[in-house]
Amino acid sequence: MATAQNEMTLHLHSGIPVVDIEGVWSEKTEGALGETVRSLLRAGHFDIIVNLSHSVGIPLPERRWLESLEQLATSLRARCGRLDVVGTVDQVRECLRRQARTGLRWATSEEEAVCRIKGIPLATRGPIVSARLKSA
Repeated sequence: MATAQNEMTLHLHSGIPVVDIEGVWSEKTEGALGETVRSLLRAGHFDIIVNLSHSVGIPLPERRWLESLEQLATSLRARCGRLDVVGTVDQVRECLRRQARTGLRWATSEEEAVCRIKGIPLATRGPIVSARLKSA
């Protein structure tokens, strides 16, 4: 039975590079993620978001890949930058539960991470009120 490959894509969200990982996590994913973040850092990007919310099979109990991300976050902080990680609610809860002390900043959406990086409050959707326009 063939397993789904992972795919790593890069896009900008409000000017901040987002590394999106989709599909099944593998050891290759870990290496590619580290190299991508280091390449962005060398290119002068000091605020970076890693989105894990579309990936499956992340070895949450294993600290090695998290420690690697934490080292990259430390490198970014040394340059006044930030590394935010986006995950599902379950991924975030599990990682935070297993890591009482973490240098990573976790979010449950890209919008949350972008707002935290930019220092603006997270916009919440207010009530929707219907209205009828009077025709002339």
